[in-house]
Amino acid sequence: MAKVSFQRDRLTKITYAQVAAMSWFIFGMGPAFALLREDLGVTRTVMAFHNVSGSVGSILAGLTSTYLIHKFGRGNVIRSGAMGMIIGLLLFVNGPSINFTIPSMFICGYSGILIIQCNAAFLNNHHGEAAPAAISEVNALGALVGFIAPIILGVGIATGFGWRIGLGWIVLAFLAIELFRGRDTSAFGSAKTFESSADHDQPGPLPKLYWAAWLAISCTTAIEASTLTWASELLRVQSGLSIAFATGAVGTVVLGMAIGRFLGSRLVETHDVEKLYRLSLLLTLLSFIVFWQGQNQYVQLPALGLMGLFMSVHFPLGITRMMRASQGRTDRAAAMFSVGSGSAAGFIPFLVGATADFSSMALAFAIPGLALALALVLAVKNPVPAGSIAESEIGL
Repeated sequence: MAKVSFQRDRLTKITYAQVAAMSWFIFGMGPAFALLREDLGVTRTVMAFHNVSGSVGSILAGLTSTYLIHKFGRGNVIRSGAMGMIIGLLLFVNGPSINFTIPSMFICGYSGILIIQCNAAFLNNHHGEAAPAAISEVNALGALVGFIAPIILGVGIATGFGWRIGLGWIVLAFLAIELFRGRDTSAFGSAKTFESSADHDQPGPLPKLYWAAWLAISCTTAIEASTLTWASELLRVQSGLSIAFATGAVGTVVLGMAIGRFLGSRLVETHDVEKLYRLSLLLTLLSFIVFWQGQNQYVQLPALGLMGLFMSVHFPLGITRMMRASQGRTDRAAAMFSVGSGSAAGFIPFLVGATADFSSMALAFAIPGLALALALVLAVKNPVPAGSIAESEIGL
């Protein structure tokens, strides 16, 4: 496969900056929830409603975003998402009670999905055949930023400034990005009537092959969310680690993802997306089995790092496959991805926790493993070639 390169022009750099800000938010919210719970003196069950609120916002965004994009243009929707994130973050970091913080997560969930899916669709259309490299690279940047975010929250506490400053500064970042973007957002997608153009979807329903790619990436979203949420519990149960060490050890997943996405952004320039995707799923499954069955930290921690390394490319490659399989319906493809990923990220980790309460964490962790195995079967049975794609039946 010939190397496909792309130009990091001004529009691409603006998109990278916004994705980086979103990544800081996403990976910083985990420790922030625990710290907020201590500040407000509420139970873990009450805190869980923040996740539910964010998931509902994400799903609703997926259901309404296509209409908004067609009505107002992708560029205006991206800007509206940024304004929504600013409002939601201000409510979260300054809210005196859950009456403010729970609704704030709905706003952030809704606005954040608008930003993520619009930026993904923009990069796909803007860079054409080089889109896999651009999407992989921006997600590598996002993973690196995500690795730093919890550290800054900890530094804020250690220096007396508090953890809120570690999230509050993102408000300034979103404002600065929109100022740099400028008043005219049409370069990112303007409001037009339906036609064959780089700014709008092709008419017609999403192809059957798209739904196979959609289900596969929903499954990989479930494994990522479940690992970030429950890996520390499995480490405590099977390796006997303290809660502090087990929680910190989950950072090996994020570090592995950062490294993997930087490497992956180079591999997609010279290797076939389908082959890389199937290989990453297989290696992630093998690493998962080792982590799941490991009985000490010397086995589990390296396996956890390898899981992060291999699953790092699931999102960029998976969303590239979805876009290709959509046959020019990228905005609708990204919108339905929001519904699938929002549901998977909320339901599967909840199912793992509920199963652990009734049986054991070891048994519960089989659930994301099954989701990962399903993703591998779907990818093998339903390859998505580059270029124009004819509809095909979904293989299982």
